[in-house]
Amino acid sequence: MAVNNNIITVLIPTYRRPEMLKIALESALNQTVDKKFYKILVIDNDPTPNTKTENLVKSYNYENLSYIKNSQNLGGYGNWNEGFRLSKTEWVCLLHDDDCILPNCIERALWFLHKFETPSLGAIISRQCNWYDDVYEREMELKEQNKNWKAKLDHFLRKKTYKRMWKVSLFDNYMICSAYPALSGGNLIRRSAVIKLGGFGTKWPCEDIFFLNKMAMEYDCFIVGEQWGWYRFGNNNMWARPDDLIKWDKAKMLFREQVSKVDFKSCLYHKLFSTAMCEFDRLESIRFAKRRNIFVDPDKYTWLKNRKTLSIWQRICRLNRNLWQIWMSIRIYLFGIKFERKNENE
Repeated sequence: MAVNNNIITVLIPTYRRPEMLKIALESALNQTVDKKFYKILVIDNDPTPNTKTENLVKSYNYENLSYIKNSQNLGGYGNWNEGFRLSKTEWVCLLHDDDCILPNCIERALWFLHKFETPSLGAIISRQCNWYDDVYEREMELKEQNKNWKAKLDHFLRKKTYKRMWKVSLFDNYMICSAYPALSGGNLIRRSAVIKLGGFGTKWPCEDIFFLNKMAMEYDCFIVGEQWGWYRFGNNNMWARPDDLIKWDKAKMLFREQVSKVDFKSCLYHKLFSTAMCEFDRLESIRFAKRRNIFVDPDKYTWLKNRKTLSIWQRICRLNRNLWQIWMSIRIYLFGIKFERKNENE
């Protein structure tokens, strides 16, 4: 399959969410650059003929828009993999059907490729900005930001690092179980790297985050401080499902084990705090679930059964994570790659 290196594909995997898809699709269509510089591929995981999703996409008459319907349901991540396989450009912007990108997303992505593309570059991910469809959740988030010292400091440092880009280390990912934002709502991913690494797995929720960790072991993966899109945070995703929260915590445990085998600092920290970090994950998920009136059964954390972890160790883990996140922001401000456009047409 011929691959075009000069343009970007906005890949939108979808499944039976036409109302949300309409918002995502229109955000991709309404970009500040000419449509000859990017393609849009909607890949539908619903094999049912003549659906609302199919009729919606076909109602838009744009040369750069393509629609593919799978002959069978491939599963969520299988649908992503099929989209990358069928994309005809080297660079792909993965856009979930319930998220959206800003009007200048492709313009900024092209600018960064022009300035920073190398054969070793695997991904450029913009900082995540949440879009709440749950009013209660938004209120709780704001309440925590106003009371939490770390949240206030994070907000201050975020503004300071807006015009920076940086790579994260394996130990960064170990400490906060992936320093990468969600892989939607503004990103660039090298198609050939995804295919070389075997695509996205199907075992855990948030496979996109784990995939970036895997990619970072072989490619340069950068985060940029500016915003390229919005990530919907609400009742439609895993954060509203207790069983997925539990799977996510188990996945974090397995990820830390994997990193500890290849990174010396992570290995040392893991020997001291592995159990305490698992317990900290569980308490955080239970607290988060209570905030949304969801019950998470602590007995389902079978890998923590019959283990007793003193609260002091959990508190140390929490403090260490908070301090490391702050240090990351300070480090980014001091040593991150600074970027500024000389003019809007560059």
